Amino acid sequence: MDENTPRGSRPQLWFRTQTVRTKLMVFFSVLLGAISIFIYLFFPGAIEREAMRGIESKAASIGAMAAHSVSSAVLFEDQETMGDYLTGAMENDEVVYVEVLDMGGAVLASLRSSREQEERPGSGYFSQEELFSHSTAVMGAGSRIGTVRLELSLAG
Repeated sequence: MDENTPRGSRPQLWFRTQTVRTKLMVFFSVLLGAISIFIYLFFPGAIEREAMRGIESKAASIGAMAAHSVSSAVLFEDQETMGDYLTGAMENDEVVYVEVLDMGGAVLASLRSSREQEERPGSGYFSQEELFSHSTAVMGAGSRIGTVRLELSLAG
C-alpha cells in the first residue's frame, strides 16, 4: 500500500474505474479477437478434410464405373476395349492416370493424362503429395478378376 492511501481502503482496479462504454469496447474487442483466432485455426483444416472426402468419393465413383465397364474386357482380355473404356474415365479433369491390372498385378491397359505433361514440363509426373490414389476391384463371373487403379490430382 501507498503512504497516501487511507487505512482500510483497497486499491481500485483499472477495470472498475472505466466507463460502461470502455468496458463494452474492451469486452467486444476481446470477443472479436477470440472468434478470429478460432476461425483462423479451425476452418482451414475443416475445409481441407471436406475437400479430401469429396476427392475420395469422386475417386470411388469413377473407379466403380471404370471397373464395371472394363469387367467383360478383362474377362476376355480385350485390350482395345479396355483402352476405350479407360478413355471415358480420363474425361474427368482430375484423373491423371488410370490402369487395369490382372490378378497377378500385370498391367493390362493404362492411360496417362496429357494435362500432366503440360503442367509439369520436363518431368511429366506429379509429386506423390499432389496425387490421390484409389483402387477398385474388377468383378467378373462372381469373383475378382482384376483391379482398376486411379490417380487423381489434388492440385485442381
